[in-house]
Amino acid sequence: MGAPINVVPRLQEDLAYFDCPMCEDLGHPASIMRRSGHLFTCTLNHQLDVQGVQRYALAGRKLHMTPLQVIENPAPGMVKHPFWINPEALAIIQEKFKGRVIVTMDNYFNTIADYPNFMIISGAEVAALKKIGINSAKDILAMAEGRKELEETHRALIERLTPIFNAAQQATG
Repeated sequence: MGAPINVVPRLQEDLAYFDCPMCEDLGHPASIMRRSGHLFTCTLNHQLDVQGVQRYALAGRKLHMTPLQVIENPAPGMVKHPFWINPEALAIIQEKFKGRVIVTMDNYFNTIADYPNFMIISGAEVAALKKIGINSAKDILAMAEGRKELEETHRALIERLTPIFNAAQQATG
């Protein structure tokens, strides 16, 4: 099963791919800076040069980068199949996995197709696991292995201490 192939469109040489910090300071909506040589200009004609950008960075000011649009493409051999989904869930998935919906759903479907070698944990169980510091399947596996090791240690201690307790009990009684 091939992984989906995502494409990032070619970068435009005249765009700086960051929003105008002066527009942000004035409360204007995001305005992407255009680049011309060493000068950056926004739609309201605010200008910055390279040193101005560096001054913002040295002052600890983070420039808001313009997100790149990712065009998702399915892998060769994948098929499109319609299915029913709650529109709120679809909106959450599209926002949460923006630019990665196809690969995320491909992984999910491949996982559930591997029955019985998968399990789903959700809701209250996830909240309870996170409360005790378990955040991933690796953590769950480590906890289970630790429990097995602890049980083996407990069993070995009982085997070692049983004759001692029996001898002490016979001596006192």
